[in-house]
Amino acid sequence: MFSILNLLPLWATAFVLVGLAVVLTILASGLVHRRYKVEELRGNNEVAGYTFGVIGAIYGLLLALALVAAWGGYARARENAGDEEACILSLKRVGWGLPDGGTAMTAAIARYKRAANQEWGKSVADTDAIDAVDEIGRLLTDERDASSAPFVADGMARLDRLADLRAARRSNTQSGMPPFLWIVMVLGGAVTVGFSLFFGSANRRSQRAMTSILGATLTLVLFAVMEMDHPYEGEIRVHSPFENAR
Repeated sequence: MFSILNLLPLWATAFVLVGLAVVLTILASGLVHRRYKVEELRGNNEVAGYTFGVIGAIYGLLLALALVAAWGGYARARENAGDEEACILSLKRVGWGLPDGGTAMTAAIARYKRAANQEWGKSVADTDAIDAVDEIGRLLTDERDASSAPFVADGMARLDRLADLRAARRSNTQSGMPPFLWIVMVLGGAVTVGFSLFFGSANRRSQRAMTSILGATLTLVLFAVMEMDHPYEGEIRVHSPFENAR
């Protein structure tokens, strides 16, 4: 579903989704107003107002929690990308302390950067990235020079951190909010907007406008949650720090 939405630019996708929500809201409002007279709907206002307030509060809380969770995942993905790049730079400096001046380490790091860029945002692991991590580990563990011991210890710590960050990145690529939660949020939005149609107002045009604005707002929030729930895809994705790797 998310891949289909990515076929259009971000602004165009938002415009289409909001426009569709507004059209559906207007059509639903027309059907309700054709079925019930204003006098009949106006009798619901007093009792329905309290019920709508409860429904709105519950759905608003659900949306807020989803938005916070999506933003937290996006922020962690962005932070992890910076940490992964920092680990690579640290490993390169560690290589300077090895007897060969880091020539082999630099080559292994370049291999990792190319592989990491290839698997960025993909759920399938790139075997070159795994091999590059193993190669860096061998370069460090094969070093027997006593003077290089501090560099080796620091390098192994950095390598473990790099492996953890890569695993977290791949996990975030594969994970996301469960489909059941998306069904609940979409149906909850439909119920919230649909409930507002059963209020009675003498000015039906203004009522339709207000209901349409409600539907458009909820759609925008859901769209924002969807975009941030996929931190490595879309136009607001976390970009790979190794895009220019050679």
